[in-house]
Amino acid sequence: LLETSLNEFQKLGDIWGEGFVLSLLTRFYMLSEGKGKEHVETRQKRIALARKSGDRYSLANALSGQAMNHIFHGEWDQADVALREAEQLLVEADLSMGNGQTQMWRAFLFVGRGELEKGKFELVSYIDWGNRVGEKNMQSLAVYVLGLVAEMEGDLQSALAYSQKSVGLSREIGSQG
Repeated sequence: LLETSLNEFQKLGDIWGEGFVLSLLTRFYMLSEGKGKEHVETRQKRIALARKSGDRYSLANALSGQAMNHIFHGEWDQADVALREAEQLLVEADLSMGNGQTQMWRAFLFVGRGELEKGKFELVSYIDWGNRVGEKNMQSLAVYVLGLVAEMEGDLQSALAYSQKSVGLSREIGSQG
């Protein structure tokens, strides 16, 4: 169904519709076992379309997703390049929600590189932002990652406290976490 929609948008020359369907396909392929090649190809098409359309938010969102994928594969330098471009686009467009998302991935990047203090700073900043705007879903993840960092540092009491706070936030929003 998604591929049919994609073909229809391509026939119409609707690059925004095509980009939207590509974002859905990217997520589908990311979650599907054995679809790694399709995931990368679809993400690259989505980035190219976003560049062509001039839609800074769509491009920043696609680049942020690309950065997340690089982070999950330990490709720190590639993640950093994608995050820098996404952050610049979001600043230009004055989109704080997107900035929050890139801040979360930047924190993961720092933690992955072993730069725990920088990672903690980004996570705490993200949590503060989440408190201001009322966002709790990703905030729960940020608190959880703070717990993982505390555990890496050998502070098991703080790790437990962060984990409990993360579960509490998840329960507030009805998550099964």
